[in-house]
Amino acid sequence: MNRMLTDALYLIPDHRADRIVRRVFPLWLVYVLILVWGCSIADSAQGSDLIFVQIPAQSSPYQKSFYLPDDRYVDGMRIVCHQATDPPEKLVVLTPEFFSACDPAVSFDGQQILFAGKKNQGDAWQIWRMNHDGGAKTRLTHSKGDCVSPLYVGSLFHLNDALPTDQIAYLSSESGWINESGSGSCFSIYSAQLDGSHSTRITYNLSSDFSPDVLPNGRLVYSSWKKSSGYGLMAINNDGADMLPYFVDHSSTLYLDMVHIADSAGRAYMIASDPTLWLGGGDLAYVTLRRPLHSYQTLSHENGGLFHSPCATPDGGLIASYRKNDPQQCFSLYQINPGNGQRIKQLYSAENWHCVDAQVLAPHAKVKGRSSVVNLEKDTGVFFCLNVYESQFPKIKELAPGTVKRMRVIEGLPLLSENDNNQAPPRIDASTPQRILGVVPVEADGSFHIEIPSHIPVRFQLLDEHGLSVAEQRSWTYVMPREWRGCIGCHEDRELAPPNRLVQALAKTARKLTLPPQRRRTVDFVNQIKPILQARCSGTDCHAAGGVKPELDVDKLSSFSNSKKSMLTVYESLLSNASDEDHLSYVVPGSARKSPLIKYVIGEHVTFLDDSLNPSDIQMPPKQSLTALEKALLIEWIDLGALYDIGGLPAVNEN
Repeated sequence: MNRMLTDALYLIPDHRADRIVRRVFPLWLVYVLILVWGCSIADSAQGSDLIFVQIPAQSSPYQKSFYLPDDRYVDGMRIVCHQATDPPEKLVVLTPEFFSACDPAVSFDGQQILFAGKKNQGDAWQIWRMNHDGGAKTRLTHSKGDCVSPLYVGSLFHLNDALPTDQIAYLSSESGWINESGSGSCFSIYSAQLDGSHSTRITYNLSSDFSPDVLPNGRLVYSSWKKSSGYGLMAINNDGADMLPYFVDHSSTLYLDMVHIADSAGRAYMIASDPTLWLGGGDLAYVTLRRPLHSYQTLSHENGGLFHSPCATPDGGLIASYRKNDPQQCFSLYQINPGNGQRIKQLYSAENWHCVDAQVLAPHAKVKGRSSVVNLEKDTGVFFCLNVYESQFPKIKELAPGTVKRMRVIEGLPLLSENDNNQAPPRIDASTPQRILGVVPVEADGSFHIEIPSHIPVRFQLLDEHGLSVAEQRSWTYVMPREWRGCIGCHEDRELAPPNRLVQALAKTARKLTLPPQRRRTVDFVNQIKPILQARCSGTDCHAAGGVKPELDVDKLSSFSNSKKSMLTVYESLLSNASDEDHLSYVVPGSARKSPLIKYVIGEHVTFLDDSLNPSDIQMPPKQSLTALEKALLIEWIDLGALYDIGGLPAVNEN
């Protein structure tokens, strides 16, 4: 009966299903059904062969860097198997010849296992395959970086292919990028054929993507951390196309990890965890597969305990690891009631070993394949938007039609590892180096249509008549070669249907922003802004030493001062408080609109500026205004983060 009830409600929209349950079924009957569901599953989990990972209790990360997946890859891990017919204490170690092994993923037919392994201590992590009994181990990747978190995904088909090709996906640090935070390797998702050949990078986040799993429709869901917007779940096709948010909560700082898709339950399970714990662990949560953006629920929360690595069983049951919130305690495997999140029964526990990442060693439904328009022989793709004013964010929705005149397209530049010969110079500030791909008009109906280089992180800023940003995309996106990626608006409701009309931008050829890397503009203080100040602002009658504040005597620009006792440089003066009475600096990095410097440069009152600023009709410089180019450079410099010196940055790594 519980199966019939689940199937029936699964076909009804979530909000209507809730009303039906309340009206048709008495509350006590719902509780009984949940209890029966959990009890029936409790016995069935005992009939499944399980594989899981054991981590030595005394292990610790090589370096503690929050929200990075490589923290958990330590020495001495092993993959073990427990057969349903054996006593609980009997385990078979499947990877005895490996220095460390983890991340098992069972094939759709249940006969093979992908895993991440280090054969020897000095090796990089690579992807391996073995039979279900641990035999016939084969190395699939030969990367110069670490490769972890493999999984079987659906097949991939191009129109000129004779047949679809079965695919795997995994994480790798092969690019040599460093996380946007400046610490730890940046992991991206790669796809390949079953034998590891034809490996292709399919995500281009400037920070790490991790914890991928595959939906029944063949799309991948994964955790993603972005310096500017925090954590969330993203979804892409297995060729990297059509990246969209799967679940993002902008109102919280949830650290979402360990995604596990449970098709039989219609859920995507995850752990909402504490990033300060290197091994992870937290609340057990889920979103529904039907409405992931609007259905987040905490299933299990215990103030004194931590859940880890959920795994659904084929019959709708649930297994997860659990331990008390005590560093001396180890994770053990438990059966979980999927109805109420309560622990039913401990399955496996081992002294001095964490038992995590359980997987059912049995056949399971193969996910759907995906057709692809991506052509790796091309080097550009297309973005288009139907109406930038269509948005979930009040800041954008409240813009009057016609406010947005142009759009600035910004490329994010990755930090490169010390092992890369094209290593970027050390950063003085914490902002991400960026450069401008170009500025394009936004049509009267709010649409735009652009062609940009593929395989690079980009974001967009909407500009008013002065070229000031009125709204911006804070996270990074990208386009694959020959991909056409469209949206209804800027952060619109993903459940909206597009309007049935031809927008103005799509009736025109896409605006090309395809300059080669060496011709893309960077804007920083030392190379672009200092010459303007030197020529136009630091004369004896203006902002020279001892004159009108802010002090803009560029002769003092000898070094970047980190000491409060040292004399402020011009750069520091601009970013310090404008007066003792307020807390607003002359320059607000990331917002020219809120920067008093720009108000005086433009020479007129600009809306959206802080109302506490005294309006002034004085134009700076007073005798002769800056040229249009000089004003544009100042605005761009601030809107892109007011960076100090990025003139020596190399072209984007092509990996």
